[in-house]
Amino acid sequence: MKFREFLRELHRRNVLKVAVAYTAAAVVLLEVLTLLFHNFEAPHWVLKVITTPLIAGLPMVCLAAWGFEVKEGRVRYQKNVGHGIDEDLLNALAGIDQLKVAARTSSFVLAARGASLQEVGETLHVRRRPPACE
Repeated sequence: MKFREFLRELHRRNVLKVAVAYTAAAVVLLEVLTLLFHNFEAPHWVLKVITTPLIAGLPMVCLAAWGFEVKEGRVRYQKNVGHGIDEDLLNALAGIDQLKVAARTSSFVLAARGASLQEVGETLHVRRRPPACE
């Protein structure tokens, strides 16, 4: 994978956003805790004990952002990363009442068997072109 493609994938999976948000939240938390610990004269090691897991948590949060997607309030595993856009398109098209949208898995099964586009369309009862608008 080329570096530019890797950066694009990090952006698509929101890993960069998650890393920035986590870092910002950790810095704010540490600043507040530093102020509180200073006012209450807590030992210096207490802040170190809190800082260490926050730093160690950044790679774990980035890995979680790489593997999971938060969309529409739901967390789901990103298993077919390469087919993400076609799934979104199919879902959007399926929401239109006037369209009949064949299931993605059905078309993939037929394509894996070596069926031509015409055979896939006939089997799934879809038209190649929409009727002409008058």
